Amino acid sequence: MIFHNEILTSRQNTTVKWLASLKEKKYRDLHRCFTAEGEKLAIEAAQSQLGITHIVVSESKYKGIEKNIFRHFSSDKYSKTEVIKVTDEVFEKISSEKAPQGIISIIKYLDFFKELDII
Repeated sequence: MIFHNEILTSRQNTTVKWLASLKEKKYRDLHRCFTAEGEKLAIEAAQSQLGITHIVVSESKYKGIEKNIFRHFSSDKYSKTEVIKVTDEVFEKISSEKAPQGIISIIKYLDFFKELDII
């Protein structure tokens, strides 16, 4: 995993804007990825070996999440997964939940059905 040391504080940051855009279907389709919010979904995605490209963690929840979540990402598959730390205010912009848990996983679309002619 690639851990970014800086904390994103600006809601106008290009990465933050991209992450926030994933709330809309047209941008999920454009970037071929979707979000999964919460600790349980992050762990299940890692255990299922899904293509997790980014993990966004709120600053206030980082310590607890660091102990519980990141051990599930020990596979070589996640060596290029980026961990981005953001302020709580920025996390609220990115999250679509009313009571966010402090972690969002960005997961690549599963394209194995695209190759099939008949389903």
